[in-house]
Amino acid sequence: LLDETRARGVKHGCVTADGGYGDDGDFRASLRKRKEAYVLCVTPTSAQFTSADTPVLESTGKPDGPGRPRKNRLLPKDAIIMNASEMAERATDWTRIEWAQGEKGALSGEFVMKKVRVVTGHRIATDEVGFLLIERRATNQDQDLRAYICWGFDEGSTTVQKLVELAHARWPVEQFHRDAKQILGIDRFEGRSW
Repeated sequence: LLDETRARGVKHGCVTADGGYGDDGDFRASLRKRKEAYVLCVTPTSAQFTSADTPVLESTGKPDGPGRPRKNRLLPKDAIIMNASEMAERATDWTRIEWAQGEKGALSGEFVMKKVRVVTGHRIATDEVGFLLIERRATNQDQDLRAYICWGFDEGSTTVQKLVELAHARWPVEQFHRDAKQILGIDRFEGRSW
């Protein structure tokens, strides 16, 4: 669908999606291959990250000791690797941001943005370097934590406010489809011919 949209010249800023797509490393890689900026929700406890400035040990094609040659780019043994949940616990630079007006007032939350590299397996450094946007909202007595991996944005001109607005741009579309199903009954309609 994305390739079809691009072929038709539809202008857009970035791709946004929920965790079903964001947690899929192959999907994110296909977007990077197409040079498509994205803001994708990821499960806060699954994806692993390290600071973007952590040095990476390039693949030498030779064994580091006895065994097979090293094919992957690795992080040093002392590299700090965390998931979004762990980063949220350590973060001290939260910013309160409002992104829209809802039925009950301003929609807001606390956010923190970090420049990160995605890590897979056992200290394997990927080429996916971007921003991790973490959102914290109070819902009743609990903290609701969300995380978004953001790629394809210029470090000098990207603000937390901009990424928050992009991360939440998909909600009106989802709301429209939910209302169309519940109110108009579109989920029970089938049109097969004229």
